[in-house]
Amino acid sequence: MPAYPEQVEPEVRRIRSDDWEGVRRVRLAALLDSPDAFSATYAQANGFTDQVWIDRAVAGSQGPAQATFLVVDSTPTPRGMVTGLSNPGEPSSCQLVSLWVQPELRRQGFGLRLTEALSDWATAQTFDKIHLWVTVGNSGAAQLYQANGFIRTGHTRSLAANPDLHEERYEKRLRPEPSGH
Repeated sequence: MPAYPEQVEPEVRRIRSDDWEGVRRVRLAALLDSPDAFSATYAQANGFTDQVWIDRAVAGSQGPAQATFLVVDSTPTPRGMVTGLSNPGEPSSCQLVSLWVQPELRRQGFGLRLTEALSDWATAQTFDKIHLWVTVGNSGAAQLYQANGFIRTGHTRSLAANPDLHEERYEKRLRPEPSGH
C-alpha cells in the first residue's frame, strides 16, 4: 500500500533561510495568478538567479530590516506569503508587499493571519506604522486590509508593472502618533 503524506493544517510562520525555493515558487505563482496586484512582473521575477532568491530568503528570515511570512502545510510549495520591508525614506514605517494566498485558501483567514504576523513583527521592530499599496479596483485586497485596521490615505500612483493601472496607499498605525502632530 503506498504511503501518502499526512495532511497538515496550513500554518503561518516566518521563513527560514533555506526556504528560498518555496519562496520562488509561491512568488511566481502569485505573479501568474494576479499580475495586476504587484509592481513586479512574472518575467522579471522568473529571470532572477538562484542567488537572488537565496538572498531574499536569508534577509526575510532574520533581523529587523525585512521579514517574510509563509502559509505552509505538507505540500512543497507555500500556499501564501507576505513580506515587510523597512523604508529608509520613512524610518518609522515599514511597507507590506507581496501578500498573496492561493485561490483555494482565500476567504479562510490566511490573508488576515499573514497581515497580523507582519503587524506583530513590525510592532516588535518598533515601527510606528505599516503602509502598503493596493491596485485600485482590487476590492478583495482593500477589504482584507481594512478589516485589519488599514485606512485609505488618498495617495495614488501608477502601478509599475502596468502604468495603465493605479494603486492607492493604505496605512495602519501601530502606536499612537507622537503628541504635537
